[in-house]
Formats: sequence, structure tokens, C-alpha cells
Amino acid sequence: MDDLHYLLGRILQFEVQHNITQYSAPPSLSQIIIFLTHAACMKNYISIIQRATDSHDGPPQYLPDSVIDLLSDAVHIAACRIPAWWDALKSLVWSGDYMSTTCNSHVKHAVAHSFYPPVERCIQPHCTYQPILKKAESSHVVYFTIAHGPMPAHNVHLYCRDCGANYHYNYYVQGGGKSREHYKGPLPDIIQISEHRFVERRLIDMWINMMLYGWNSASNCALNYNVNFRRVVDRYDSLQPFWKRSAFGLRHEHVWNAFVYLCLLEDCESHGGRLELPNGNDQKERFTEAMKRRNARIQVCGLPDVLHKCNKCVRIVDRRDEGLGLSKY
Repeated sequence: MDDLHYLLGRILQFEVQHNITQYSAPPSLSQIIIFLTHAACMKNYISIIQRATDSHDGPPQYLPDSVIDLLSDAVHIAACRIPAWWDALKSLVWSGDYMSTTCNSHVKHAVAHSFYPPVERCIQPHCTYQPILKKAESSHVVYFTIAHGPMPAHNVHLYCRDCGANYHYNYYVQGGGKSREHYKGPLPDIIQISEHRFVERRLIDMWINMMLYGWNSASNCALNYNVNFRRVVDRYDSLQPFWKRSAFGLRHEHVWNAFVYLCLLEDCESHGGRLELPNGNDQKERFTEAMKRRNARIQVCGLPDVLHKCNKCVRIVDRRDEGLGLSKY
């Protein structure tokens, strides 16, 4: 399917079917790659704005005008040619993963990363609404990566029309609920540490190692990151006012929030629990109760290394009959 001559033939074939014959120059390889990468980047957006009655088993037949305009600007071809290109390449866009090649591409307000909830339908047990969730809101956020620095991104959360549940990238809030319930499963590779900031987990791990082995403070971790990627941030001046320059900077509280957030998620994963955080508190107070629950559990259950015992290193004396309980030597 992805043979270059085959793709070129399909594009020219569909342009003829769309009565587009005034463009004599054939598509270039770079134009095809740009079309595929940008269309794949907007796959979730294209899917979410389909009508609920349309089939969601494959790519839609038509693209919205907003996507046509963005692809036209990205590929540098007339907008009237985009529907023909879509008909020719949509099956490849829908099945392929071209996201990694768009990391440094910014066309108007199209960005390489958009964060969507991991669910398409409401998962509340009491909810009877089965269609794919279509009510969505988008906001401008910053994604802090270990390799490419801070990057502009979009955060999309979905609402259930029936029960009012609100689904985010890492967690969901039940209708009218006061707590954020995180999805069960493996640790996410990207963590939303605040309303408008997402951080790659590998970057958080690096900060933790810098603190443990390099004696770096959170302030120095943030400063080191900001200085290393200051030239990257210069490229985003054209994105104002949607992304302010200050949004691409890190402060010490962001590092600490990421540190605590990841530790709580790892702790919940270790004992099969689900992290729950209050939804309305200030960010500095959001982790307090979860940290107290974690500390209380450690006091009762102990740490894995502390609980280790064998006949060679530990001797247990049972004196419960004397009212003295168990003694460990």
C-alpha cells in the first residue's frame, strides 16, 4: 500500500475523479510525507467531529473545512486538491503511525501533540449512554519532553451527555464529583502535572535521579531545563497569544508536583490501587490526603525490604499466649 509509485498513481487517479486537471506538477515525496504526518496528527480530531450516526470503523468519507485548510497550508497545495488526496491516502493515514516525524513541525496552530482521553465511550457502570463521546473541549497546553524541550500541544477532554462524567488524559471526574479518579493500568508515559502542563515520565525520572545522585534542588532542575531549551522556546514566539512565552518555562513547584505525582502513581500501581485526588483544591493541597493515606499504609504494612524475613536472618518468637504478641529478633 505504501509503495511510492502506487501512492502517486492513486493521488493522480482521484484528482481526475474530482475533476482536478489544471495542476500539471505531480506530487512530490515531501508533500506526501507532510500530508500523511499532519493528517495522522489530527486523526483524533477528525474522528471526534464526525456525526454520531456515521460509522467509526474506518476513516470518514469527508474532511471538515478546518482540516482541509490546515492540510492545504502544510502541503502547500490548493485546498480543492485535499479531498482527492484524502480519498487516495485516508486508509494509510488511519492505519499508520506518523506522529514521530511531526515533532518539530508547526503549521499555524496545528501542533504535533494532542492529548485525548484513553476511552471513547463512557465507562461509568450506571451510565446507559453507549455512542462514542462527541462533546469535547480543547485547551492550549505545554508538553515538556526530555528530547525536544517544551512543545505546544492541545488537551482535549470529553463529556458524557447522559451522566456528566468528564474524561481527561490521565483521569476522569464523575458527574458532579469532587474527586479525580485515575485510570487503572500501567503507568502513563506522559503525566498531566497541572491544568496546562504535561510532562514526559522519562523527564520526571531524570529529575528524581538528579536530586538523588547529583544533589540538585528542584529549582536547579527547572533552571537546567529552561537554559538547555531556551533556543527552542524562541521558535514559539509566533504562537502568541495562544501560547504565552512564560508558559514554556518551568519553576521549582512544577518539578515537585511531577515528583510527588509520579511517586503516588507508582505506589498505587505497586499494590493494585487507583489514585484518587480532589478535583477542586489548589494544586499544592491536591496531593496531601493521598500522601497521608500512603504514609498510613506504609506504617501498617511496612516497606518490602523491611518485611523480608527468613529462617537465617530473622527469628520470630510467638508470645501471644502471654499477651506479649510476636517478637522479632
